[in-house]
Amino acid sequence: MHSGIGIRRLTQTIFECRAGLDDRLAFVFIATPPELVFFFIGNHDEIQKLIRSNG
Repeated sequence: MHSGIGIRRLTQTIFECRAGLDDRLAFVFIATPPELVFFFIGNHDEIQKLIRSNG
């Protein structure tokens, strides 16, 4: 069983976190003004495919 949200950096600007056992949220952090922008939800494979296609 996983504990916490498990934030992980995927690229220089894109991060992911757990949103359940199988779901992940992809997001970017904008420093000024401080914001988190969530732009994709999917499983591990879908997030990896998103990163590869926009790399």
